[in-house]
Amino acid sequence: MAYSSTNPPMLTVPRIAGGYGIWQYVGVDTNAAVAASNFITNGYALGMKVGDGFLSINLSTAGVYEGHGWGAVSAVNASSAATITFVSSST
Repeated sequence: MAYSSTNPPMLTVPRIAGGYGIWQYVGVDTNAAVAASNFITNGYALGMKVGDGFLSINLSTAGVYEGHGWGAVSAVNASSAATITFVSSST
């Protein structure tokens, strides 16, 4: 599925003293889809920064857990989109 800005990732651990934040995204998208270049179309507007941690939880359309991925924001571009790179993934 395509990313929808009506279901954005949430900053679950805010930055302290200029450090990194941790974002959580829960959706029906596979980790392969979330890792696509510029998937988070409003990442800059949300405040995502390169190096922030990122947890993706993949649910089926029926709300059943299908997997997760842990990674980081690897790019935030001028058009506002953010790219995620996973280091660990169960889907």
